[in-house]
Amino acid sequence: MMRIGKNEVPMSLPDFKNECACHAVRRGARKISNRFEDIMRPLGLTAGQFTILAALSGMNEVTLTTLADGLGMSRTTLTKDLKPLEARGLTQTHRSPEDARKRFLSLTMSGRKKLEESVPLWQQAQKKTLGSLSKSEWLDLRSQFDGLVDT
Repeated sequence: MMRIGKNEVPMSLPDFKNECACHAVRRGARKISNRFEDIMRPLGLTAGQFTILAALSGMNEVTLTTLADGLGMSRTTLTKDLKPLEARGLTQTHRSPEDARKRFLSLTMSGRKKLEESVPLWQQAQKKTLGSLSKSEWLDLRSQFDGLVDT
């Protein structure tokens, strides 16, 4: 039994670390994110920036809200993450002529080139991350993870 604040938790700290879903997922996410960050660093991209470029690559124009929802992030976080991409000329934003509150995003030609340069590095990070799993094991793990997220 251990005490956290005023609450008693029926396990020891090592048990808590092993049992806590949030701890396990965040720990794993940090390690995987760091791997992708290290591999993308030579191109001056973060893992998050790569994800934004990749998401935009399949769309002509998308609203900030639609992209944020698709990436599972807040509009505020996406706006912050877009600033360096826009400053480097990799993405562009313009307001809707019908509704000035709506912002549309798209990749620039420079953004498409940067994404093309980064795909081999992303593939390297993917291989290093998923190397011990078969394709079916990865798809099963991904499905299980999505099930946890969607509950």
